[in-house]
This record gives sequence, C-alpha cells and structure tokens, in this order.
Amino acid sequence: MNARRAASRPTRGSARMTAVAVALAALGTVDAPAAPATPSARPGPVPVEEVRTAAGVLTVYRSAGRPQTVAPAPGDGDATPPTWATTCNGVNPKVCFAVDGSGYYVRTMENSTYYGASTWADIQIKSPSGAVVTGTSFHVTGGTWYTTTYTPNGYVTAGWWCGFSDANGGVYTGSCINVSN
Repeated sequence: MNARRAASRPTRGSARMTAVAVALAALGTVDAPAAPATPSARPGPVPVEEVRTAAGVLTVYRSAGRPQTVAPAPGDGDATPPTWATTCNGVNPKVCFAVDGSGYYVRTMENSTYYGASTWADIQIKSPSGAVVTGTSFHVTGGTWYTTTYTPNGYVTAGWWCGFSDANGGVYTGSCINVSN
C-alpha cells in the first residue's frame, strides 16, 4: 500500500491560489491578496486576509468578541477630529457598520459581522451607487466576529454607505450610514 497520498482538492486549490497570489503580487497587481495569516498567540482580533486596491485596503479580522471601534490616536497627522458613527442590524449574521470621519472625509469604514455557526461568508462594503468597494468570501468559524476594514483616508461620495454580509449564499443582511456634511 502506498503511504503517500495525493493532496485533496481543497489543499491543491489553496496551494494553487497561494501560488497565483504570490505571482500576481510579484507583478505588482493591486488586487493580489496577501499570504494567509498565521494564528496569533496573543488575545484579540487575528488578521485573516488583507487585500490592497487602488481604492484602499481591505483587512479581515477574526475575534471572539465584537470589535470595539477605536478612533486614531491624537497627533496622527490629520487635523480632522474623529467622528465614529455605528449601526447594527440582524441576528445571524449580525452586521455592525461603522464610519470614522468628518463630513465627506472618511478615514475608515468597518463591517463587523457575527456568525453564530460555521458557514461560507461573503462580507462587503458598498458605496452609495451600490458598487462593492471591498468584499471578500471565505469560510468562517461559528461564534466569531469578522471585521473588514476599508481605509480610503480621503473624500468619498456623499450618500448611504453600507456593510452587507450573508451566510451560505443566502439573503444579505445590511447596515448603512449616511455620509454627509
């Protein structure tokens, strides 16, 4: 009997996806995902994925408790005072969407989503036109919060910005904040 087994489809797919991402990153593609995060021994949110685009950075974190929205430290080089607005909707998934900025100037947008059971998840942040400015799909562990962070650090289109999430391709749950002067 042969003791060596061929890699499973998910393993081969993961290895292929990692190889493609590394190759695209070497070519300078702005949409190439970073290497998968390794588990952290320290408590708190654990980075799961980071994607850099021309429009900003999408970072996905996993944590046991709902992430606390924290304003940047004083003296971060920006004269605009931090203003966080947060709203939540749903049960499973429960979506909490937060915006940090003043008027049309936005530093950060966060979609923190709680999943009660392990599932395939799609987490997005959408602009007022309905365009997905950041989004990611992956398998989540139940009983955990996942946070995607979009960091435009600049002026954005006025209107309703939203965080949307779904489980197993079902109906999306969303939470929105009106960015205005």
